[in-house]
Amino acid sequence: MTKIFSLIFIVLISYANAQVYIHPLALSSNLFNTDYEDVATIYLTIEIPFNLSRSLIVKPSLLMERNIDVDLLKVGSDIGIRHYLRGKGEGLYLQEQIGIFYYKCENDRSGDDIYIPILSFHPINTESFLLDAMGYLGYSWKFSKMSVFADIGFGFAIEDKSIVDLKRFRLYPLPDFNLGIGFSI
Repeated sequence: MTKIFSLIFIVLISYANAQVYIHPLALSSNLFNTDYEDVATIYLTIEIPFNLSRSLIVKPSLLMERNIDVDLLKVGSDIGIRHYLRGKGEGLYLQEQIGIFYYKCENDRSGDDIYIPILSFHPINTESFLLDAMGYLGYSWKFSKMSVFADIGFGFAIEDKSIVDLKRFRLYPLPDFNLGIGFSI
């Protein structure tokens, strides 16, 4: 899986107008979260403009959470299109995206304890692929050497087991908020 992300990243950075955004909120959750013994988060947004009205968005991500009772892994990527409403490559935008993730969450905690996972909207005690569909409303600021965006979104995820066996069909709501600080490559 790492080789696939590396290959995608190399192809994307070869495009001269690409913006790569890091998500400082994801980074800060690693630094300041003392409830978990081992948390690793990599969350990027890569924006490749088609023109001043539309950009391709690729969002590779990795989340690992490990402690005594919990083992969580979510790795995959979203891909979507960002539509700038004023057609200037910045400002107010709408974005739709779909994603696929390998997801594994094991919780061995006893019933008396209260456990709130980092991904509180996802299922526990499962190993499967998750498919998601999201919609966002956001704003992007572009400066000479850096860019910033903030957006809020909502969507749904579905486990691959639910797709095969409709008796097990379950949708999981996915609220999301993103803040990205980017640079051109």
